[in-house]
Amino acid sequence: MDSLLRGFAGAGTFVRQRTGPALDTATGEKRQRDDNVWSAVFRAQGMGQVRLVWKSSDLEGARSKLLEDTSGVVRSSLQSQGGSISQAIDVDAVLPEGSRSRRESNEAFADTSQDDVQMAEEATYIPAANLMQDNVTDPQKHEAMLQFLAAVTELDITRMQTSEKLEFDHLPFETSCLRSLSVLRCHSDDMFAHGTLEVLTKPSLRCLDVTGQKLSQSRIESILAPPSLEHLTLLNLRKNQLTQLPAAVVAGMPLLTDLDVSDNRLAEIPSNLLQLCKHLQVLNLESNKLVVPALDFRDAVLRSLLLGLNSIEYLPTLAPLSSLVQLSICTLRITKRGARLAPMRHFCTVPVTAEVVVKGSNTWTRLLPWSAEAERQVKPALALMFRSSASFHSLVAAFLALLAEDDKYSDVLASDVGGGAGTRGLPHVLAMCQAGEPVCLDAFVALGRAVRKEEHAQSLLGMQVVDRLLQLAEDPEPVTCRYAIEALRCIVSVSDKMASQVLEW
Repeated sequence: MDSLLRGFAGAGTFVRQRTGPALDTATGEKRQRDDNVWSAVFRAQGMGQVRLVWKSSDLEGARSKLLEDTSGVVRSSLQSQGGSISQAIDVDAVLPEGSRSRRESNEAFADTSQDDVQMAEEATYIPAANLMQDNVTDPQKHEAMLQFLAAVTELDITRMQTSEKLEFDHLPFETSCLRSLSVLRCHSDDMFAHGTLEVLTKPSLRCLDVTGQKLSQSRIESILAPPSLEHLTLLNLRKNQLTQLPAAVVAGMPLLTDLDVSDNRLAEIPSNLLQLCKHLQVLNLESNKLVVPALDFRDAVLRSLLLGLNSIEYLPTLAPLSSLVQLSICTLRITKRGARLAPMRHFCTVPVTAEVVVKGSNTWTRLLPWSAEAERQVKPALALMFRSSASFHSLVAAFLALLAEDDKYSDVLASDVGGGAGTRGLPHVLAMCQAGEPVCLDAFVALGRAVRKEEHAQSLLGMQVVDRLLQLAEDPEPVTCRYAIEALRCIVSVSDKMASQVLEW
C-alpha cells in the first residue's frame, strides 16, 4: 500500500472520493452542492488574467472551462510575441520539482499488486500532468494551461454562493503548479475547510491576506511556520482567532513591511517586534485585548501605528517614530495629510485630520465639526495622551492644535478630561513646547490657538507660561525662537488686560 501511495504522490495529488452528498448535521438530510459557487481570478505575469466561476457539483465543467480560457490567454500572449502555441513547453518542466510525468505514474501503477489497488479504491488520483481530464484531447491546450498556472503571480478567491466551506478536492486546478504565486487574497469570510488554505500557501508568497478566515492559533502557526514564508512583505490576519503573536514566527518573515492583526484576541505582542521586522512600516493592532503594549520603537521605520479600540492604560513612547503619519488610540485616529509650510514664513502645524469611531459601529467619522458624541469618544484618547510624556510626538501635537481651533474642543483641552490628576490638556501642551523640534513647533501652535479665550490664557499665566516662552524665545534654533515668540504674541492679543499682565511680568 505504501509503495502505491508513494508512486502516486510523486506525480500528482490524492483526493478523497466522495460516495455521495454530505449529510446536514442539523436535519440529517443529504445536502446537495449545486448552490456552492466559487470564483477565482488568476493573474499571470506577461499573460493577463483568467476568471473562473465554478460549482462544487461540476468540477469537470470547471476544469474544461479553465483549460479553454488559459490556453486562449497563452495563445494570445505567444502570438503577440511572434510565437505560437505549438512551441509549448515540456510538461515535466512545468511541474514542481520532484513530480513525475503521467507515463512514469502509469508505470508505477502497473508495478503494484491487485491487493494494493483494492486497498486504495477509495482514493481518486488526479495526475498533475493530466489534472483537467483523463483523456487529453488536445495536449497543446493542456500544456498551455500548465504553462499559465506556472506563471500565475496573483490569486483571488471569493465565495459567490455556498452553504459549505471550500475543500481542497473541490479546487478545479492543480495547486502544485502555482510555483510563481506571490499574492493570495481571500475575499470572503470563513471560506476554507482544513487543508485548503495550506495547499494554497506557497513559499513564493509576498502578500498573504486571510482576513476573516477564523483561523485558530495553532493553524496560523502551522501555516506561517519558518522558513515557509521568508519572502512575505504583507500579512493580513485580521478577524481570526490569534491569542498571541509568536516571536519565532515573526522572525521568519524579515522582509515584512505591512502587518495587520486587528480584530483578534491578542493580549500582548513581542516587545522586540520592530527589531525582528526592521522594515515594518504598517502595524495594525486595533480591536484586540491590549492593555500595555510594551513596544520598543528604537530605529523603527513605522509610518502607521494603529492601537485603537483596545483597553490601553499607557502609551508606548512615540518619540522615536519620526516617520509616523498615522496613529490610532482608543476611538481616535489621526492622519497626517501633507508637509508643514515653510516655518520661517508660516505659523502652522503639519496638516492632520482626525476621526472617531461612531458608538456601536465600526464606522469612522470626522471629529470636526464638534458634536456631543464625538466629544465623548475623544476624551478617553485625550486622557491617555495627557497621562505621560510618551505622547510627545509631532502628530499628537498637531492634533491638539486642530482641536484648539474649535471653541468647544478648546474648552475640552482646558478641562480635566480624565477625572484625575495629570489629565488636563493645557499643562501637557505647555510641556510639549519644551520638547525638541518638530514636536515643540506644533505645540506652540496648539498653545497659541488654545488661548483665544481669556479664561484659558489666565489659566496659563498661572503656569508661568510667559517665563517659559521667553526662555524658549532665546533658543539658538531660529524656528523654535520664532514659534515661541508667535505663541507669546497670541497670548498678548487676547485682550488689553492680558497684554498689560504680560508686560508687567
